Amino acid sequence: MGVATTAGIQATGTVAFTLYLIVFWAEVVIAAVVSFFLIRAGQTENIAPLILAIVGIHFFALAVVFGQPVLHLAGLLLTIVAVVAFILPRGTAAPSFWCGILGAPVFLGIGLWCLLAGRSALAVG
Repeated sequence: MGVATTAGIQATGTVAFTLYLIVFWAEVVIAAVVSFFLIRAGQTENIAPLILAIVGIHFFALAVVFGQPVLHLAGLLLTIVAVVAFILPRGTAAPSFWCGILGAPVFLGIGLWCLLAGRSALAVG
């Protein structure tokens, strides 16, 4: 059973979808393995930036599958936020705080962008 091909969404049998599945499972394995080693090393504060970076990278694959270039922007911004959260001073706040406080506006902004674009597309069609 394929995914609808309207609005840029690709069918499940496409190369883009297969690539997406490979990237997704690679992300899951990388997140689990690196998180395990971070926990063992006593660096649990670095798990949030790691996961956010993986989520950012994940958006690049989503952009290809859904044919939505705006998701490339989301991926770039979330990856940048993850790096910034990792390097900001830890005395002020934990990296997980920075991931949330800086990452949330990215999700909200991209979501609003997509909402407005979707409403416009529905109004025309």
